[in-house]
Amino acid sequence: MNSQDKKESAAAVKILHYGDLKWTPIIKGCDIAVVEGNPDAEGQPFVIRFRCADGAKVPATLAPHG
Repeated sequence: MNSQDKKESAAAVKILHYGDLKWTPIIKGCDIAVVEGNPDAEGQPFVIRFRCADGAKVPATLAPHG
């Protein structure tokens, strides 16, 4: 790996602290935060985090595309 490859690899790393996440309630007792990307953009990668209170019930779902 040459120095240019190392610079490009290092530029791709993004550190996001827990306190920097923007949490949005989705169901009773659970929140979601988008870490990277846009979950609404079709065919594009994204990363999300969920946090749920102890005992929260998450119903089974199917994605709209099946």
